[in-house]
Amino acid sequence: MMMKQSVKSMIPYGIIHLLLFYLLPVFIKDTGSAMGILLVGIPIGCLLTGIFYGCRHSFHLGYALVVMLLFYPSIYIFYNESARIYTVIYGAIALLGDLAGCGLFYLTRKKEN
Repeated sequence: MMMKQSVKSMIPYGIIHLLLFYLLPVFIKDTGSAMGILLVGIPIGCLLTGIFYGCRHSFHLGYALVVMLLFYPSIYIFYNESARIYTVIYGAIALLGDLAGCGLFYLTRKKEN
């Protein structure tokens, strides 16, 4: 029961990640724009969605795994095998965002009490 609820809570954030991973690369025109998307656009999106997820749903290791699984197919659609390292990087960024969101939630709850 708990697992099912956790997965359900990730669906809206997964949709945002799908947009990040599969819509942003459409705007790649050259190597510079590809690097901008891979090194700035997607990481910022992963961090922000991780923070929001952590604030609303607390920490869940599965969230980072979902991010990694959602990104992996895009490597073969838009990039090449050298982009596989970004799977781990985006998962780590989402994990850090999730932890930061949990911390923010904890701090705001503590101030209210």
